[in-house]
Amino acid sequence: MRAPGLLLLSFLILPFAEIFAFIRIGSGIGVWPVLIWVAATLFAGSALLAHQGRTMPLRLRQAVAEGRPPALEMIEGTLAWFGALLLLLPGFVTDAIGAVLLLPPLRRAIAHAFLRRMIVVPPPPTRREDGRFIETEWRRDEDDR
Repeated sequence: MRAPGLLLLSFLILPFAEIFAFIRIGSGIGVWPVLIWVAATLFAGSALLAHQGRTMPLRLRQAVAEGRPPALEMIEGTLAWFGALLLLLPGFVTDAIGAVLLLPPLRRAIAHAFLRRMIVVPPPPTRREDGRFIETEWRRDEDDR
């Protein structure tokens, strides 16, 4: 099955899985612990989402400053952001998937799996080997009119 079909199938199955998990877990531990869990993951997800928003650009800049393409940092940051977003959704299944995406070793393994299927092209250098900038001349097309 191709990715779009799998995505559609997961959107159809996920609500039923969440309802089933709510009924099973709620009948086992009670309504109040379930509501507390949902509220706690909501706050944890929003805090992690804010943290990712602050740290991801820093990691991207660091990779670029080191002269390497920031592909791994972009994928890992996106996966962590998506994991935090899943924690915002009420449900045990989405919380479990979000928690898996927030674990650094698993997130790195998933990011490497993505990178094996991608071609990463480094950007051209903007400085000469001696560290100086390359000066160029330019003009706008509107200047010719």
